[in-house]
Amino acid sequence: MRAKIQRGCNKIIYPSSELLHRFGIESFSEENVRHDSIVSMIGVSLKDFSMVKMVKLPHEFQTKASWKYHPIVPDAIVEIEKNKNLIRAAIEVELWRKDRKRVFEKLLDYSKAYEYQNVFYFFADRPSFESYKKRLFEMLSDSKLSHLKEELEKKFVLVFNSSLGKRIIGLEQSEVYHDLKTKKLKDLIL
Repeated sequence: MRAKIQRGCNKIIYPSSELLHRFGIESFSEENVRHDSIVSMIGVSLKDFSMVKMVKLPHEFQTKASWKYHPIVPDAIVEIEKNKNLIRAAIEVELWRKDRKRVFEKLLDYSKAYEYQNVFYFFADRPSFESYKKRLFEMLSDSKLSHLKEELEKKFVLVFNSSLGKRIIGLEQSEVYHDLKTKKLKDLIL
């Protein structure tokens, strides 16, 4: 099955357990389907922003030949045109809280990743959003990571919208933490 981001389409279709069994697939994660459908819905919503030129899901950008040297595979990639420059950004959707160490690892990996000028983390729950803000602040305060200060401050865009777990409403009004300031998503990419 192939998925493609399309406007106005929120239906989630996945194979029955009988069909999966015929293909030899033993287990199927509804949580992964939920996560991937939310990634797709965010991608569709982002396409409504005039500065967003392209959104791609992993099956559209991840091939064996093109991806074997990339250490991080994001949930999606978005290209944003700002001041006549094309910005390539990773999209990550966090639906449940991650272990503190895992958050540090992901933020550190992305801060070093030259492939992306920005990383948008989308959160549906405030505790996860606040946890990532706290981890980012801790990293900025760590003298061992001072060489990554600019990347940590400017690269990460943390986005909170409580409707992400359901039907996405008002993405442009989402609370954003970026460059050590709180703002709205529309102020960054509208």
